[in-house]
Amino acid sequence: MKLFYYKIKGRRQHSQYHSDWDFPPVATNIIEAENKKQAVTLIEEEYGRKFPQRILREDLGNEPFLLSIKELHPDSFEYVELLTEHTCKNCGIKHRRIDKYAEKTQYYGSDYCSWGCYNYDSIRIKEEIQRNLLGEGIRPDFGGIHSPMIYKITNKITNQSYIGKTTQAFTFRWYQHVFQNQGSTKFHKALNTSNVTDWIFEIIEVLPKEAGEKEISEREQYYITKFDTINNGYNSISSTSN
Repeated sequence: MKLFYYKIKGRRQHSQYHSDWDFPPVATNIIEAENKKQAVTLIEEEYGRKFPQRILREDLGNEPFLLSIKELHPDSFEYVELLTEHTCKNCGIKHRRIDKYAEKTQYYGSDYCSWGCYNYDSIRIKEEIQRNLLGEGIRPDFGGIHSPMIYKITNKITNQSYIGKTTQAFTFRWYQHVFQNQGSTKFHKALNTSNVTDWIFEIIEVLPKEAGEKEISEREQYYITKFDTINNGYNSISSTSN
């Protein structure tokens, strides 16, 4: 008998992403079968429906699911990563990535057993870095190394805008908004229900590199007020220096 690793992918509802399929998959697991054909049959019997393994782009709208399946070999990357027990860097618990896919947790890497451990360790590391920076007299406001910037993101369809501040590279900040947004603010809800091509990202002011948090937040608030982006835009709250 052979081992097969399969993913049943669900089609994305919005087209601003690089992939047509959602992550994580609807289902992910390991199945044992004599060959790939038998593995597919067992999967389809388990879920009570047929799954295409290839879909033409013109047929995407008619197919909500896509089956991806491959045989697992002991020396393959998937076999090692998915079936090997990893030790959580935070709590020391043993875990396998395949189990986390099946449970649909928020963290799918091999370094931590759960989102809680990942988040706890991330906060701890960030706080340690900030303490070290403060000890060296360096301002750790937003964790960036670039000159502070105030930016405006405008929806070309509604002509409404969002005002933000960053000391990161502005291209990275735009990437975070578009591809890493998990929030429930009205701005991120608007992003999630539109196409990326509906938006314009622009830098509207670059501040001196030595500007403090208070000054940066005051300039952000100036533009929030100027463009009325709380009442007639996508900002949810006024700027703060937090």
